[in-house]
Amino acid sequence: MELSYSHVIASIAVLWVLTHFSVLDLKGRRVSNRYSALYVVAGVVITGLTGHLSDELVLHLMGLVVILSLSLGLYRIGSLGGGDVKTFIIVAICSPGLEFVGLEDVVIESLIGTGGLVILTLFFSLMYVRYLKPKSDSGRTTPLILFILLAYLVIQLTSFVALVIA
Repeated sequence: MELSYSHVIASIAVLWVLTHFSVLDLKGRRVSNRYSALYVVAGVVITGLTGHLSDELVLHLMGLVVILSLSLGLYRIGSLGGGDVKTFIIVAICSPGLEFVGLEDVVIESLIGTGGLVILTLFFSLMYVRYLKPKSDSGRTTPLILFILLAYLVIQLTSFVALVIA
Protein backbone atom coordinates (compact mmCIF):
# COMPACT_ATOMS: atom_id res chain seq x y z
CA MET A 1 0.00 0.00 0.00
CA GLU A 2 1.32 3.43 -0.81
CA LEU A 3 0.92 6.56 1.25
CA SER A 4 -2.41 8.08 0.25
CA TYR A 5 -4.48 11.12 1.04
CA SER A 6 -7.13 9.08 2.87
CA HIS A 7 -4.55 7.46 5.15
CA VAL A 8 -2.99 10.81 6.08
CA ILE A 9 -6.44 12.31 6.78
CA ALA A 10 -7.38 9.29 8.93
CA SER A 11 -4.18 9.70 10.96
CA ILE A 12 -4.73 13.42 11.43
CA ALA A 13 -8.33 12.82 12.54
CA VAL A 14 -7.25 10.26 15.12
CA LEU A 15 -4.46 12.48 16.40
CA TRP A 16 -6.94 15.34 16.78
CA VAL A 17 -9.40 13.18 18.75
CA LEU A 18 -6.70 11.64 20.93
CA THR A 19 -5.16 15.03 21.71
CA HIS A 20 -8.55 16.54 22.57
CA PHE A 21 -9.60 13.55 24.69
CA SER A 22 -6.19 13.48 26.43
CA VAL A 23 -6.67 17.06 27.58
CA LEU A 24 -10.20 16.28 28.81
CA ASP A 25 -9.00 13.11 30.56
CA LEU A 26 -6.08 14.86 32.24
CA LYS A 27 -8.20 17.80 33.39
CA GLY A 28 -11.31 16.05 34.64
CA ARG A 29 -10.82 12.28 34.21
CA ARG A 30 -13.93 12.30 32.03
CA VAL A 31 -14.80 12.31 28.32
CA SER A 32 -18.36 13.36 27.60
CA ASN A 33 -20.70 11.20 25.57
CA ARG A 34 -21.48 14.26 23.45
CA TYR A 35 -17.88 14.55 22.24
CA SER A 36 -17.68 10.80 21.73
CA ALA A 37 -20.83 10.74 19.60
CA LEU A 38 -19.64 13.77 17.63
CA TYR A 39 -16.30 12.11 16.86
CA VAL A 40 -17.90 8.79 15.93
CA VAL A 41 -20.10 10.57 13.38
CA ALA A 42 -17.18 12.72 12.19
CA GLY A 43 -15.00 9.61 11.87
CA VAL A 44 -17.55 7.80 9.74
CA VAL A 45 -18.08 10.90 7.57
CA ILE A 46 -14.37 11.59 7.13
CA THR A 47 -13.44 8.00 6.35
CA GLY A 48 -16.45 7.74 4.06
CA LEU A 49 -15.71 10.92 2.13
CA THR A 50 -12.01 10.17 1.71
CA GLY A 51 -12.71 6.62 0.54
CA HIS A 52 -10.78 5.10 3.44
CA LEU A 53 -13.85 3.25 4.71
CA SER A 54 -14.84 1.76 1.37
CA ASP A 55 -11.25 0.94 0.33
CA GLU A 56 -10.44 -0.71 3.67
CA LEU A 57 -13.88 -1.99 4.76
CA VAL A 58 -12.67 -5.41 5.93
CA LEU A 59 -9.86 -3.77 7.89
CA HIS A 60 -12.34 -1.40 9.57
CA LEU A 61 -14.64 -4.29 10.50
CA MET A 62 -11.77 -6.41 11.80
CA GLY A 63 -10.43 -3.46 13.78
CA LEU A 64 -13.82 -2.96 15.41
CA VAL A 65 -14.05 -6.65 16.29
CA VAL A 66 -10.58 -6.63 17.85
CA ILE A 67 -11.13 -3.35 19.72
CA LEU A 68 -14.57 -4.34 21.00
CA SER A 69 -13.35 -7.75 22.13
CA LEU A 70 -10.34 -6.43 24.00
CA SER A 71 -11.66 -3.15 25.36
CA LEU A 72 -15.03 -4.43 26.55
CA GLY A 73 -13.34 -7.36 28.28
CA LEU A 74 -10.89 -5.00 29.98
CA TYR A 75 -13.75 -2.67 30.90
CA ARG A 76 -15.62 -5.55 32.56
CA ILE A 77 -12.66 -6.36 34.79
CA GLY A 78 -12.09 -2.69 35.64
CA SER A 79 -8.87 -2.09 33.70
CA LEU A 80 -10.45 0.51 31.39
CA GLY A 81 -13.02 3.21 31.91
CA GLY A 82 -15.91 4.05 29.63
CA GLY A 83 -14.07 6.98 28.05
CA ASP A 84 -11.14 4.72 27.22
CA VAL A 85 -13.43 2.21 25.50
CA LYS A 86 -15.15 4.97 23.52
CA THR A 87 -11.77 6.34 22.49
CA PHE A 88 -10.58 2.94 21.29
CA ILE A 89 -13.79 2.57 19.26
CA ILE A 90 -13.25 5.95 17.59
CA VAL A 91 -9.69 4.96 16.69
CA ALA A 92 -10.98 1.69 15.20
CA ILE A 93 -13.53 3.62 13.14
CA CYS A 94 -11.03 6.14 11.78
CA SER A 95 -7.70 4.33 11.66
CA PRO A 96 -7.87 0.61 12.44
CA GLY A 97 -4.60 -0.47 10.87
CA LEU A 98 -1.18 0.71 9.89
CA GLU A 99 -1.78 3.90 7.94
CA PHE A 100 1.60 4.09 6.25
CA VAL A 101 2.38 0.42 5.62
CA GLY A 102 -0.50 -1.80 4.59
CA LEU A 103 -0.16 -5.52 5.02
CA GLU A 104 -1.69 -8.05 2.63
CA ASP A 105 -3.40 -9.87 5.50
CA VAL A 106 -5.98 -7.50 7.04
CA VAL A 107 -6.38 -9.75 10.07
CA ILE A 108 -2.71 -9.33 10.96
CA GLU A 109 -2.85 -5.61 10.21
CA SER A 110 -5.90 -5.12 12.45
CA LEU A 111 -4.29 -7.17 15.21
CA ILE A 112 -1.19 -4.98 15.04
CA GLY A 113 -3.06 -1.71 14.52
CA THR A 114 -5.84 -2.12 17.08
CA GLY A 115 -4.79 -5.06 19.25
CA GLY A 116 -1.28 -3.66 19.47
CA LEU A 117 -2.77 -0.30 20.41
CA VAL A 118 -4.59 -1.78 23.40
CA ILE A 119 -1.59 -3.83 24.54
CA LEU A 120 0.88 -0.95 24.15
CA THR A 121 -1.50 1.40 25.99
CA LEU A 122 -1.72 -1.00 28.92
CA PHE A 123 2.07 -1.42 28.91
CA PHE A 124 2.68 2.35 28.97
CA SER A 125 0.12 2.90 31.73
CA LEU A 126 1.57 0.05 33.77
CA MET A 127 5.06 1.54 33.47
CA TYR A 128 3.70 4.93 34.51
CA VAL A 129 1.86 3.57 37.54
CA ARG A 130 4.78 1.38 38.57
CA TYR A 131 7.65 3.84 38.11
CA LEU A 132 6.44 7.42 37.61
CA LYS A 133 3.09 8.01 39.31
CA PRO A 134 3.51 10.15 42.42
CA LYS A 135 2.66 8.42 45.69
CA SER A 136 0.37 11.34 46.58
CA ASP A 137 -1.71 10.53 43.48
CA SER A 138 -2.06 6.82 44.29
CA GLY A 139 -5.79 6.95 45.08
CA ARG A 140 -6.79 8.59 41.81
CA THR A 141 -7.45 6.73 38.60
CA THR A 142 -4.79 7.00 35.95
CA PRO A 143 -5.90 8.88 32.82
CA LEU A 144 -5.25 6.38 30.03
CA ILE A 145 -6.12 8.36 26.92
CA LEU A 146 -2.72 10.04 26.91
CA PHE A 147 -1.22 6.54 26.76
CA ILE A 148 -3.57 5.65 23.89
CA LEU A 149 -2.18 8.69 22.04
CA LEU A 150 1.39 7.65 22.80
CA ALA A 151 0.74 4.05 21.69
CA TYR A 152 -0.94 5.24 18.47
CA LEU A 153 2.04 7.47 17.68
CA VAL A 154 4.52 4.66 18.33
CA ILE A 155 2.64 2.20 16.10
CA GLN A 156 2.06 4.63 13.23
CA LEU A 157 5.52 6.21 13.34
CA THR A 158 7.13 2.78 13.43
CA SER A 159 5.18 1.84 10.31
CA PHE A 160 6.18 5.14 8.67
CA VAL A 161 9.85 4.54 9.43
CA ALA A 162 9.52 1.05 7.97
CA LEU A 163 8.07 2.62 4.79
CA VAL A 164 10.93 5.11 4.52
CA ILE A 165 13.61 2.48 5.13
CA ALA A 166 12.12 -0.02 2.66
